[in-house]
Amino acid sequence: MIMKNKEKRTSSAAVNPPEGGKLTHFEYVNRQAEAVYVAGTFNGWHPVVSEMLYRGNGKWVKDLALSPGQHEYLFVADGKWVPDPKCADSVPNPYGGRNSLCTVLSEKEAA
Repeated sequence: MIMKNKEKRTSSAAVNPPEGGKLTHFEYVNRQAEAVYVAGTFNGWHPVVSEMLYRGNGKWVKDLALSPGQHEYLFVADGKWVPDPKCADSVPNPYGGRNSLCTVLSEKEAA
């Protein structure tokens, strides 16, 4: 049954970024995971709100419309919170680990 759900997570709807914001792409590879989410300051750290889409071969993706600024985040793979292994920027969190850090530039900053 979980595999059926995994197979259903192969398409996404277009998302319009907030005014001045940017569509931001998250990607995580975990061949054993049955469900992966991205949680962070942009969604109140809710571990099951922003479900990532399975693209096959262990690849999970999610595009989120984020406002300009810095956003801390972690992936939640089968209930386990993990930092983004591809993200070079991180900050300490209050639990002794590190949160990955994503910076979204405004249109002025990007120009």
